[in-house]
Amino acid sequence: MHPIAWYLALLISIPQTLMIILMGFSLFNLKIDLSRTVIVALVMGVICYLIRLLPIPLAVNTICIILGIAVLTSLIGNTPFLDSFIASLLGVMLYGVIENIILQTFFKITEYTVSDVITNSFLNIVLFIPVLLLILSIYFLCRRFNVVIYDLGTRGEYSEQR
Repeated sequence: MHPIAWYLALLISIPQTLMIILMGFSLFNLKIDLSRTVIVALVMGVICYLIRLLPIPLAVNTICIILGIAVLTSLIGNTPFLDSFIASLLGVMLYGVIENIILQTFFKITEYTVSDVITNSFLNIVLFIPVLLLILSIYFLCRRFNVVIYDLGTRGEYSEQR
């Protein structure tokens, strides 16, 4: 696996984790305090950095990230593990689809390749910006219009923490 620079963990992994949690939890109507979400994102930034140092395939890397987010949101956010896992899984899937659309569009209109993005930190940051803007826009639209895929938050198990 290609290790990532520490600043990429700070500039990409932390906001990426924030958006994964916010999107996933929002679409399942699960409440999690923003400060707890930031704590999870900071811890996951370190974990993502460490995972990338391991010689494991990208698919295993992604599974570790999903499980890490689920465990941490369950422990720190006080939500049942299964709910955290489902929300994390949806957040990662949505994030992955949006990232894939933007990257594939970028590759089609430029001569850059996946290898270029992996090895060029600056390019990695530049390509993260439209992904972040698009997922933030989708998140705020979902919140504005109260879009919920499946309501896991009405079972009375959650206190209002927002």
